Amino acid sequence: MERVSSSQLGLNIFDSCLRFAELLCIQGNVSSLIFKGKDGKNQRSVKESTKFREMLLVYMWAVFDLLNANPKYEKTTHSLFGGYVNFLGLMGKEAKEEMQFLEKRFHEYKNLFRKDENMDPTYLVVALVMSENITGAMNPLFASQLVTGIQEFVIMWNKQLDRIEIV
Repeated sequence: MERVSSSQLGLNIFDSCLRFAELLCIQGNVSSLIFKGKDGKNQRSVKESTKFREMLLVYMWAVFDLLNANPKYEKTTHSLFGGYVNFLGLMGKEAKEEMQFLEKRFHEYKNLFRKDENMDPTYLVVALVMSENITGAMNPLFASQLVTGIQEFVIMWNKQLDRIEIV
């Protein structure tokens, strides 16, 4: 069993979210869409792309839902969010506003995923809304790619968490 601190686990999970979001961007052939700004010009970095940030939130929400089921991961989730804010380079008021947005988005996804106390194991309903948040329109093909990515991500982290001891 691997021993790791809560804060290091949170940062490791954030790095994993980042890698999965980048991979989905490449696999989903949406990189040109994701990195286009409102003016039609390419963004200079992923940090500037609100659409890429939405993709990142997909994986952060999925793992947050998994971590939230166990109180021992509370510090891990704080570190996950800290990794996100640091990645974006936000401080003070901007960081607080981004965290409020994150909370709102997570609440939206949770309500879709756990509607009326029934969990949607396929993630399809929430993936359709996620696809709209990312691309600007409900996109069933992209949503199906999100479903696969989320399922793989949750399975991977569920297995990882079974092998990790928080110290």
